[in-house]
Formats: sequence, C-alpha cells, structure tokens
Amino acid sequence: MFKKIFTELCNERGIAPTKACTDNGLSNAAYSCWNEKTVPRQATLFKFAKYFDVTVDYLLGKEDKKIPLGPIVEREEDELWAKITALDATDRIKVDAFVTGLLAADKYGTATEHTHQIKIAARGGGVKEITITDSQLQALLALPDVTDLGDADN
Repeated sequence: MFKKIFTELCNERGIAPTKACTDNGLSNAAYSCWNEKTVPRQATLFKFAKYFDVTVDYLLGKEDKKIPLGPIVEREEDELWAKITALDATDRIKVDAFVTGLLAADKYGTATEHTHQIKIAARGGGVKEITITDSQLQALLALPDVTDLGDADN
C-alpha cells in the first residue's frame, strides 16, 4: 500500500519517486526495494510525511483523507520545544537521555547496538583497548574468569 500511495503523491507533485527518495537522503534504489511487506523505517516515513505534507497513517494507507501534517507537527514541536527550553541544563540532559532511550527502541526502527570501548589486561601486564557491541559485551561477561571492573570514567 505504501509504495502505491508514495507513487501517487510523487505523480501529484510531478516528480519521479527516485527524486523524492534522493530529496530525503535515500538512494535511487530505495524505491525499488519497497513492496507490500517492505516499507521504509519510521524515521524515513516521518520525513516523507513532512515532504508530502501528509500524515504517516495516510502514507501507510491507514487513513483515507490527506490531513496536512504541517500544522499538527508545528504546534506539537513548538509546545514541546517551549517546555524543554524552560528546563535547566541538568533537566535538559535528562530529557535528552530519555528521548535517546526511547529512540533506541525497535518500535521506532532506529535501534542500533551501542558500542563500548574496553581495555583487556593480560596477566603478563599488557593492555589492549578494543571496541565491542552490546551483544559481544554480554557474551564476554558470560565467560568464566571475566571481571567487570566497572566504568573507568566514573
């Protein structure tokens, strides 16, 4: 459904679907990857909604009427921004961490594994620093004789 609606919106604007993709930071090939089961990630859908001034639900075929997105987003963004700027620096850092945590959820299609810099100390006295993912860290901590010395930055 998405690809059909996306194509119709492009036709209404008189542009090629590949141009709409490149205008939104995607490759020309992105359009050819979409089908009935495959749609862009949530963040990309939101970009297209802004680009075409429709809701994400319209893009996904969940609502029939084209409701302009602009006034809804602008009002919500303005209200949220006003609330955030009223906070002191410490609370803004907390809000940023909270939002970052929300965006890391699979729900938004933005989940990525975090990386960790770790130092490995050998019995002979050598130290090596490496970068590993969350899943690699969990696997490492499950090994016998692994000691977690905590966060060295704290």
